[in-house]
Amino acid sequence: MKIALLGTCQAPVVGRLLHLAARGRVESRGIELVGEITPSDRSWITEADIVFYQHGEKERNNDLIQAATGRVLRMPLVGARFLWPFAG
Repeated sequence: MKIALLGTCQAPVVGRLLHLAARGRVESRGIELVGEITPSDRSWITEADIVFYQHGEKERNNDLIQAATGRVLRMPLVGARFLWPFAG
């Protein structure tokens, strides 16, 4: 199973955490939607079985999210300071 997580700078961390928690049985990639999206990331999003996107990203990246062929689900913002015990 391939999972793409789209969002802020925490998305890559959540992607790696998901991969580790599933003990390698899930391929996951967190993609930060700030700046340029690489062709590799665009391909990953298109091919993923599940695409999670953070609130607010659909409006800014609608064409990218619409290109997903898998299930598309909204996830809460994971950048909130109270969720990260070691934040700032």
